Amino acid sequence: MLLVPGIAVGLVTVVQLLNSEAAAQWRLVTGAALFCLSLPLVVGAGWLATSDYDPAGVKRVVAWSLAGSAPITALALVVVGYQRAHGVTLADPWLVTGWVAGTGAVGGLLTGVYDVSRERERARSARAENRLSAVVEASPVAVIAIDSDGDVQTWSNGAERLFGWSAEEILGEPYPLVPDDRRAEFRRHKQRVDEGQVIDGVETQRQRSDGALVDVSLWAAPINDTDESVSGHMIAIADVTDRKQREQQLAVLERVLRHDIRNTVNVIEGRGDLLMRELDDPENLTAASRIVERARRLERLSEKARDVTNVLRGGEDAGVVDVVDLLREQQRRIGREYPDCDIRLDAPRSAIAAGDQRLGIAIRETVENAVVHGYEQTPDEVEAYVSLDVRHEGDYVVVDVADTGPGIPERERAPLSAETETSLQHGSGIGLWSIYWLVRSLGGEVSISDREPRGALVTLRLPEAPESLLVPEDQRTD
Repeated sequence: MLLVPGIAVGLVTVVQLLNSEAAAQWRLVTGAALFCLSLPLVVGAGWLATSDYDPAGVKRVVAWSLAGSAPITALALVVVGYQRAHGVTLADPWLVTGWVAGTGAVGGLLTGVYDVSRERERARSARAENRLSAVVEASPVAVIAIDSDGDVQTWSNGAERLFGWSAEEILGEPYPLVPDDRRAEFRRHKQRVDEGQVIDGVETQRQRSDGALVDVSLWAAPINDTDESVSGHMIAIADVTDRKQREQQLAVLERVLRHDIRNTVNVIEGRGDLLMRELDDPENLTAASRIVERARRLERLSEKARDVTNVLRGGEDAGVVDVVDLLREQQRRIGREYPDCDIRLDAPRSAIAAGDQRLGIAIRETVENAVVHGYEQTPDEVEAYVSLDVRHEGDYVVVDVADTGPGIPERERAPLSAETETSLQHGSGIGLWSIYWLVRSLGGEVSISDREPRGALVTLRLPEAPESLLVPEDQRTD
């Protein structure tokens, strides 16, 4: 349809120019006008045919083009009729009519494209708003929006469940959740968000409609206007009361358990030492020595569990660690504590990974396991050693810790693969679990495999430190 006005303008102009005795300059101007009016219509028709507009949108653009052309063409024909009726000729009537029709068609085309594009944008915005609304309403956490004055603009179903106020009660009202003793904290958080910052998982307390306090984790981000000024805050709040209670209960049980283990071990060690001093029979002495060693092992296990728990509970952000330095430190320690152990290190000068004390403990436990359960249990006829190899693979620092022992039994590996323990499937200690937890908490991976002809291979894949952390603090710009 859009081609019709374009072709018509072109034909009328060409015919009139061929029949006209006008000067060359006039013909040049007329030809330029033909090009300027016909080309947009032809190009517009081709663009519409290949665009992603639906049929209704295409018809709407064509209708706008025809609507732009028809009235002004009719007016031009009235003028032509008037000229002929009164014998007045100001210009070639057919050229004028053709140009007027083309101009109206081009104007209608542009208006139609703008109108349909604006309608499509409105539809996209409505779909995005509907999706966002569905996410807010389906979210298990409380989602709240407040404006720059602190009045509530959005109040999700999760907010109603957590705090007790309905949307009808709270919309348009001042934000009611801040207890009196948390108002200074709230003002600090508000100032940060007003400056464009994000509040990420801050643990605090908020107040329910019945006055009860709730332990929550809070996230907040600025809502920006089109001019990038902050017009409000979007807030997400999760109830962490149950988790806090569990943590408190576990902390009490852990403290009591460690206290009882320590006291019991002290009694066993004392009695065992007394037996060893009074016994003469070698067999009985061996038995008493084994009792004391087992008691000390239990105490070390308790201390190891405490260290791992404290580190995992810290929740600190990873820094920068040179893995090669950690391995050299373990090589020196093993040399002191196990003088006969052949421990070999094959590594570059440095290998920088994202880590902190968690990585130090994980590497210490991995090397210790290889020495105690691998090297120490290697048969005499086999060359015994522990090897520590470091290499780079993509964005990871990879550490291979290998030994020549009997390998790690499947019953010890299976719980790690399943990420859980059951009464039928469990390991015999926390060594492998601690390595797994610590490395995973840093975004790394742990894998265990058998070596040929014998031995175990434990591989730690550790994320390299991000480039931002490698820049000296006094030279950072962010």
